[in-house]
Amino acid sequence: NGNGARKLIDGGSDSFGPIAWEPDGRRFAYARVSTERTAAQIETYNLADGHSENVVSTAGLGSQIAWIPSGRLIYSLRESQPNQGDFNLWTIHMDTRTGRLSGSPSRITNDRDVIASMSVTGDGKRIALLRASSQADVYLAELDKGGRRLSPLRRFTHDERQDFPSSWTPDGKAVLVVSDRDGPSHIFKQKIDEVQPELLVGGKSDVWLPHMTPDGSS
Repeated sequence: NGNGARKLIDGGSDSFGPIAWEPDGRRFAYARVSTERTAAQIETYNLADGHSENVVSTAGLGSQIAWIPSGRLIYSLRESQPNQGDFNLWTIHMDTRTGRLSGSPSRITNDRDVIASMSVTGDGKRIALLRASSQADVYLAELDKGGRRLSPLRRFTHDERQDFPSSWTPDGKAVLVVSDRDGPSHIFKQKIDEVQPELLVGGKSDVWLPHMTPDGSS
């Protein structure tokens, strides 16, 4: 009825996903993400003693989670590069007596895009998923001499990954673009009259927001 609200967990600066109740209602599980840790984790909370326990810790953990009557925990997990924009469902068995893991995780789905939400039927035999996708591309247009009117936009990047413009080259003939088309976010240079970019800065790490020095030399 909205009365008697009390704080169960003080997460500080951490964020929490939706909770999933254990079938018998004694515990609930949730995904917890911290800005201070690379790996996210799934925790369970025991209503009887107020104790939280970390049961899964892994990088790429999504927020969606379910606890089905068979005692299995279902959660979403990000795919490895270069498919880091995709999430799929995994399942692992939970010991209902202790609330701890039993066995190894196994994959349920193998599909594309982000899992935005998930629901499970009461008997745990069917799962409904809502998948969402977004794709950033770069477009170009011409300005008239007065700088007051744009020509029709034309698509500049033609891959199906995330592309972001950052800076022009000094001669105005190419654009520096950040793209994850080969895994991590790298820096590319693409001429305005070509469709294929040139890789400038690669490697295993993400790089962002390239800008030219004032003299245009680097």
